[in-house]
Order: sequence, then C-alpha cells, then structure tokens
Amino acid sequence: MTDTSLPFFEITAHMMQAEIILDEPQWESMDDLGMVIKTSIHGVNNVFDDADFCPTSVTFTLTNDNEIQRLNKDFRNKDKPTNVLSFPDGDVDDLGRMHIGDIAMSYETMKNEAELNNISLSDHLSHLIIHGLLHLYGYDHETDEDAEEMESIEIEILEDMGIKNPYTD
Repeated sequence: MTDTSLPFFEITAHMMQAEIILDEPQWESMDDLGMVIKTSIHGVNNVFDDADFCPTSVTFTLTNDNEIQRLNKDFRNKDKPTNVLSFPDGDVDDLGRMHIGDIAMSYETMKNEAELNNISLSDHLSHLIIHGLLHLYGYDHETDEDAEEMESIEIEILEDMGIKNPYTD
C-alpha cells in the first residue's frame, strides 16, 4: 500500500517507527495530526509490557471514502466505506524492525462519525488509531467476548489519554 510519490512523513513513538501517507488533502487540516498519532501509539504501547515488543514499524494511509471503499471491497467483500482497516504483516525490514502492518483510515467517515457523536476529530482519530493497532496486535471483535475484550482495552487506553469512553452515550 505504500506509494512514496504521495506526501508522507515519519514519526517515532515508543519503539515504533510510523510512516504516514497523506492520500487525501483534507487530513492536512488537522494541525495536531502527527501528535495525535504519536500519542495514540504511546497509549497502546503503555498498556503492554515493554518486554513483549521489539522495534516495530507501521504504515498509516490517511485516505478518503472512495479509496477505503475500494479496499473494503477488495479485501473484505464489503462494498461500502468504513472508518479504519488494518492489514497485519509481520515481515522484518533491513533495520531489524518488524513491520506489524498497514492501517488505512478515511477522513470523510471519521469526520462524519465525530460530528454524529459530538466528539472532536482528534479524539475520534485517537480511538481509530488505537482500534487499528489492536487489530495488528491480534485483537478482534468477531464474537461478543472478543469485542468486549478489545473494547475494554480501547477504553483503558483512551481513559489514560484523558478521552472519554466512546462506547457510552
């Protein structure tokens, strides 16, 4: 999914190198984009024991509804836009970092959900990043039990970041 011809930047958070590909200009309207990504990565890694992690990398593709709908259709057979998709990997790069995967997020869907739920874009983006990273770490929500486990971790991370529980009214 990485296309170096697109605008991109890199950040390092904890022991993770994150490449951010801006595939949709609307994402640039978020002044705190890099900080939200970095803080969210820290939040996820803070709930796990450092011994469980080796240096890793992840790629975020920040895109739009058309592209995420195409990805959703191609990889999940769901012909509709969604907020976040995760693609686990596990290859080791030349620097010895494990590339845990790629995360794609749609600006339009994220913005619409944030407005509908009366939450800030930054808080919703944090939630989606955490959600996507947990998928890359093997968590899922296919069953009620799995969803409860994953959501409880998301809630804990968000609470530690000062962000309210997204699963309550």
